[in-house]
Amino acid sequence: MSIEPGTVVAGHYRVLYPLGKGGMGEVLAAENLRTGGHVALKVLHAESKRKHTAIERFRREARAAASVVSPFVTQVYDVEDDDERGIVLVFELLKGESLVERLKRTGPIPFPELWTIVEAVWTGLADAHAAGIIHRDLKPSNVFLDFSSGTLGVKILDFGISKLPKEMTGESLTQAGQSLGTFSFMPPEQVGKAKSVDLRADIYACATLVFQALTGKLPFLAKNSVAMMELKLKHDPRSMFEASGTAFDERLEAFVRKGLARDPNARFQTAREAVAAWRSLRPEGALSLIPAANAPPDEESARPVYRQPAAERALAVTVPIPAANAAPALEHPTVRTVRAVPMISTSERSTTTTNRLPSIDTRPEAATPEPATRVTRPDAPASARSHPGAQHAVEPEPATVPLPAAGRAVAIIERAPRSAWVSLRWPLAGVALLALGFGCVTLILRFVR
Repeated sequence: MSIEPGTVVAGHYRVLYPLGKGGMGEVLAAENLRTGGHVALKVLHAESKRKHTAIERFRREARAAASVVSPFVTQVYDVEDDDERGIVLVFELLKGESLVERLKRTGPIPFPELWTIVEAVWTGLADAHAAGIIHRDLKPSNVFLDFSSGTLGVKILDFGISKLPKEMTGESLTQAGQSLGTFSFMPPEQVGKAKSVDLRADIYACATLVFQALTGKLPFLAKNSVAMMELKLKHDPRSMFEASGTAFDERLEAFVRKGLARDPNARFQTAREAVAAWRSLRPEGALSLIPAANAPPDEESARPVYRQPAAERALAVTVPIPAANAAPALEHPTVRTVRAVPMISTSERSTTTTNRLPSIDTRPEAATPEPATRVTRPDAPASARSHPGAQHAVEPEPATVPLPAAGRAVAIIERAPRSAWVSLRWPLAGVALLALGFGCVTLILRFVR
């Protein structure tokens, strides 16, 4: 039975309104009567209060969340005891909506917006893993988009079934053969083996979250949980293009594919590795919620890869052509333009495009063509190359010069135009030689006679 607004819990928290219900309890907005501040309370369900395991997991949730120092994990203020309701967890009060509520409201999220959210989720997971905590139930309903401060904040919620280090918990509450979590988001190795999973289970769950947020679908199409787990154990997931019909950049597809690998050794091995790879996919206009002081030192890892590098644009060099009435040029070659061309590897040239990514929530057939030359990435799959959504608009460029060897610069040299006399000098010399030869023959014949 829900707690009515106005009820005082744990002596000094007056309930304001309900926020939602979870597997073990309900969440309420409340006012702290001692400070006047607003908080969120999590209270056990009546049936859960009679279970030792549920009570202990409740305590561990508070311990887990409180041990993670991260701006992207919800903050625990206190753990209280209520004579009637038992343990009460006191959290920071968030204002906004969960990621799953956002998906239900608007459908798939455009990639630039999702990039910001998921970068924060990866960072929050990395902070939790650094504290030795594995979430084990990451999904859109446990990611909250918070607007309490007037700007977007991202928080990971609900560490109720998280796996804590032994020194923090003592005995394990997870039994052998037990599956904990949500089937749609858990990796194959978590089925019946929740006790033995490691941090790579969270990586699989976050990759599933990315897949669903971009496509509105799950990686596996199944009628029920049993069929889904059977697919996960024996088959690789479908691509986002297969699920949605929208062509995504191959690097984004490869990122999700690696995160969803059946073999944990084939995935990203840490959340830090995953967030570094995610930052390399940053599209133009995507904002980062990570403080500048915590940004990676390598600028290349933070540079948007969809932006055409200035070094590549420098390859487009125009050699001026003399006017028709220009003065005669000198005989010897002259350097008309000398320009150092930075070296770019072949792989960078083949994968670098402009900073546009196909719209995530727009079907390809409805896309508006760009008023610019269109080219297709050479490394895109055949299905994507034939699809309008796989194209990227680039500016038409003048003629380019060939790339020099590594580490070298090239000088562009043009020979000056020749005058009319220079062009005729060899024919005139030939005529003169013929005339001289004819004269010599004539003189010899006269001498002989």
